Amino acid sequence: MIDFREMGSALSGIPVENMPPYPDLPEPQLTAVHKPVDELTVGLIASLGAHAPGQPSLGRTNDLSFRTIDRSIPTSELAFDHVTPARFWADIDMNVAFPRDRMAELEAEGFIGALAPTAISFLGSISLWDRLATEMAPAIKDALDAEGVELALLVPFCPQCHQATMVLARALEARGMPTLMFSVFRDLADSYKPPRTAFVENYPLGAPCGRVNDPEHQRATIRAAFDAVPLDIESRQLVGMDMQYQEDGGRDWLETTLQHYRDRFDVVIENGVTHNTSEPLIGREEEFSITCAC
Repeated sequence: MIDFREMGSALSGIPVENMPPYPDLPEPQLTAVHKPVDELTVGLIASLGAHAPGQPSLGRTNDLSFRTIDRSIPTSELAFDHVTPARFWADIDMNVAFPRDRMAELEAEGFIGALAPTAISFLGSISLWDRLATEMAPAIKDALDAEGVELALLVPFCPQCHQATMVLARALEARGMPTLMFSVFRDLADSYKPPRTAFVENYPLGAPCGRVNDPEHQRATIRAAFDAVPLDIESRQLVGMDMQYQEDGGRDWLETTLQHYRDRFDVVIENGVTHNTSEPLIGREEEFSITCAC
């Protein structure tokens, strides 16, 4: 994917150098993993707002609740609430952003030790940073601990999801839960500094876990992330993945993504109004990192 600032410039016509700045968070605390992947119990956390039948929908922005989705419920029965223009990939195949089926298959083949009984689902259009880090993150950590999770795999969806998921990863690590997350935006990862990141620069926004309707490519993407990103090192890791979303190495998906944003730019504007009136991070990065202990 292109940088988020470049994407915003392409959509708005504002020069990149005039786009709003990002916060510059301090280096995160890490919790090292000292077991091989094939012995780990892995929990899945995804930000597309998935929920099971009978569970309430998630709010469009700044909803600090989450849903636990039992792995026995077929993915075909799940719905997801995120209204981002980038949702069209997951509308076809939810596993591109909620790879629970692929994780279960990786468990069956012995690549991971076990997949947690439930997945954690939230809607990542969040900019209430303090509450995200000090209220939501501890509640998610408790849910993961209750199922014996030893590492959480975090999958962001939209651009705001990337930022919220990065803060969540920092807060989980600082509380003793190792994490690994995907990102399609290098500039956001450089700014928010999540602990361990697999940077899938050749994948589209909304599909960080692989090609639509291609289970093998999705499994290969997840395997590659676990293989490439060190889990036993206590310093921040940002590893570029050289895998391609398109078999020919092309980037047709980029224009497809930008066109969906152009067609639904009103959604972007509406969500932006909410986040521009929420808690700022710029200028209070050190204060925030102390408050959230991350």
